[in-house]
Amino acid sequence: MPQLLMTDRAKRLHRISLACAVLCVAFCSDLSNILGQDDVSRSAETSGGEVVVARLRLGLGGLGRVGCWMPIQLEAGGCPSGAEIRVVVEVSDARGDHCADTVATTKADSSGRIAISSVFMTGRLDGNIVVRLQAGGENILWEQVVHGQM
Repeated sequence: MPQLLMTDRAKRLHRISLACAVLCVAFCSDLSNILGQDDVSRSAETSGGEVVVARLRLGLGGLGRVGCWMPIQLEAGGCPSGAEIRVVVEVSDARGDHCADTVATTKADSSGRIAISSVFMTGRLDGNIVVRLQAGGENILWEQVVHGQM
């Protein structure tokens, strides 16, 4: 029976494909559904009216991983027309300390609508994720707490 000889290039490609398969299995088994919030609809009263978040998506299909960038998508209406709106995400770091970061800044259109797409990172599987819409400094227009799961 003839023996199949592999060239150096073929050996390298084979090793790379095996390494990719191992990483893929390790990544998939380590995923946690800490961000299982999909299309959240909550509202909060503001001085100009009521802010309604029509869509809030965190992670990839509701899944996220500690220490990796995770997407956030948010669509809201009822914001003050023409106001600069900050999307702030507060998460726990590895020690459990709360860290807040402005992940996006946008201007509300004339009808008070905004839509953002950005990324954030968390440091714990069991920590809460707080998403806020703020206008004019620390004026909180809307806030949602997403409970992490292990």
